[in-house]
Amino acid sequence: MEEKFTVTEIRNYIKSQDSLGDVMYNLSAENIHKANEVEIDEKSVEKCKHYDCAQGRHWCTTTLNPERKCKGVCENYEE
Repeated sequence: MEEKFTVTEIRNYIKSQDSLGDVMYNLSAENIHKANEVEIDEKSVEKCKHYDCAQGRHWCTTTLNPERKCKGVCENYEE
């Protein structure tokens, strides 16, 4: 039996992946469910003042993060 997902569930899955290649490679019902199990928290990466969406979804501008890769809502989170 085929499982059906809402547009919002698919969107959440796509946002959880690093690239379009990862979206296609990791596509499974289990991974879609995992991407939608995120606890609702008022903090989000998009609200962090160190998050730079112009440089890519995973870019962090704080000097406290030498890797420059966003780790999600982390100890350096500031609104």
